[in-house]
Amino acid sequence: MQEQKDFFDLSFWQGFVTTFLGALLGILVALYTDKIIKRRDSKKEREVLTVALKDAFEKNYKVIIDLKRQYEKTNMPSNDYLPDYSLDMVFLESTSWKKYEILQTLSSRGAIYDAIYELIQLRDKLKTLRNVSEYLYSLSNEQRVYQLGIITRGKEQLAVTEKAIENVIRALSK
Repeated sequence: MQEQKDFFDLSFWQGFVTTFLGALLGILVALYTDKIIKRRDSKKEREVLTVALKDAFEKNYKVIIDLKRQYEKTNMPSNDYLPDYSLDMVFLESTSWKKYEILQTLSSRGAIYDAIYELIQLRDKLKTLRNVSEYLYSLSNEQRVYQLGIITRGKEQLAVTEKAIENVIRALSK
């Protein structure tokens, strides 16, 4: 009979329930605090990434505008008209694709992926034009038709890339 009294000892159960509720409350407060800290850190990281991406795309946008001006000056650019500098892809290529997942809107992520793809295409077309331009410039008029095809594809790619970058800058400005 004494053992049953010990089981229903009021002071034991008061201490047990108080400890259990205190531990439960402590765990809930710790989890909530951790969630707030992670959300704040994620927001800061998202803001830093957004500013850096916007800067990188604006820098490339200026290069594209400069290239468009150079294409407007002449239909047959020699290497004198091709810039020695290239598109700034270092930040865009070094940033992990997963990093873009922290951006809130799906439209800005899609715009970034599209713009990076178009920049890569433009970079490759400019590289091709630089490689063959000097050689083709010295050839006859018949052989320059090939160069005009490369230039036309370069102009088309400039227009597509310009629109893609405008979409990214607009999405990142929101």
